[in-house]
Amino acid sequence: MSATCTTERFTIHNAPTPALHPNSRIAIIGAGPAGLTCAETLSELGYGNITLFEAARVPGGKSRSIPYDGAPPHGRGLFEAGTVFYLQSPVYTKFLRRCGLPEECVPLPPIQVADLTSGKVYSSWNAFQRPSLPTVAAELIRFHRQLAALEKSYSLRPGIAPHITSELCESFGDWFQAHRLPYLERLLLPFAAAAQLGPDPGSKPAIYGVLLMMLLRRNNLLRQLRSQMVQLRVGNGTLWQKLAERHDVRSGEAVIGLHRNDAVEITTRRNLYHFDAVIVAVSPKRFLEFADVDRDERHLFSQVVTLERMIITARVFGLPRGICYAPIYGRGAVPPAHPSLLYEVDRGSGVYNFYPYLDNGTTPADAERAVACTVERLGGRLERIIHSVHVRDWFPHFPSSALAAGAYEQFEALQGRRRTWFVGELAAGVAVPYVMEHAQALCHRVFARLPRSAST
Repeated sequence: MSATCTTERFTIHNAPTPALHPNSRIAIIGAGPAGLTCAETLSELGYGNITLFEAARVPGGKSRSIPYDGAPPHGRGLFEAGTVFYLQSPVYTKFLRRCGLPEECVPLPPIQVADLTSGKVYSSWNAFQRPSLPTVAAELIRFHRQLAALEKSYSLRPGIAPHITSELCESFGDWFQAHRLPYLERLLLPFAAAAQLGPDPGSKPAIYGVLLMMLLRRNNLLRQLRSQMVQLRVGNGTLWQKLAERHDVRSGEAVIGLHRNDAVEITTRRNLYHFDAVIVAVSPKRFLEFADVDRDERHLFSQVVTLERMIITARVFGLPRGICYAPIYGRGAVPPAHPSLLYEVDRGSGVYNFYPYLDNGTTPADAERAVACTVERLGGRLERIIHSVHVRDWFPHFPSSALAAGAYEQFEALQGRRRTWFVGELAAGVAVPYVMEHAQALCHRVFARLPRSAST
């Protein structure tokens, strides 16, 4: 099935990219994985006047690691307050080595499917009625061929814009059907929901789901077959902190104004700053709140859709040790505010992370009650909430109608206009590795070819 463009295209006119040089003053708004990757890459390219603005007190954006009390002697002793899994990336590995951090990974228990309607727990491959082995094998071959073709292209040009096709504008569910993958659709959509795409992953544009499936293939084959993910032993947040120490990061200094004319003017509650260029590494919603957006930017970014998600860490009694569950409710959807994923952060710790989505009618308090209900259904008891994060701009993405109307063509046309470049999830994909790879590639593509004369 092919997507049909039903929306009139909105043409963005390019403007000349301003000339920059190694002494140019470059601002980066956001010190998450994208912003820090840009800072590190620009430094590699010889730019020495870089300032990052981060509203939070610590770097990392939606990817932080927090220690907890009472960890087992051989546990990690921390939980991830955001990004759950560690997935391979050459950029990530390069930065770990540069900061002298160990690359050791800790395997999580295999993901199992917990049916909270029947009370039964299944291995991922047995959660749904399985067809004959030849049928499954044929689906797997078709599936991996499709992903391998896009992987090869993506490795040459990270980012979503170069890879949009009419097929990838349609829904993820339609994509499975078009490639005759009914069993894998039933098998993988609950994991897509748990990992990133929200409570109705089949309705999301296929490009985001396909990129997520490509990312999971970075695990070795045994872990793919066992549905087993890994985490970085030192925690994702350790890398962000080490990278931040290498740069001028204004932590706790939120940007409240951005004006771009002959130069870039950034206002915070503390100061007024002037720069030659700005890299925006925060969500489109946040950008619209503080920037002097023009008609093109407002039209494009107002179409971006986000989800609301909670990351709740709690101490629990009575659940099996070392579990990682993707809950389902029979043939029904996971109810709003109920966890789409839960796992014990260290085997035997009794500390679990829960990941519910909210809708317009549910609140963080509803999510905490739903976590207690889920634990009770599984035979345990919630002792106390240790930590709770409410993410209002989870998974920024364009709907299928905007994709079919050329949203990413328009997005690319904005790059470099008004002395502004954009990085982050919307440009890159659905997870930290893609975000870092796109940010590095953009810096090399744009800033490495700009005039390098030190004179103004």
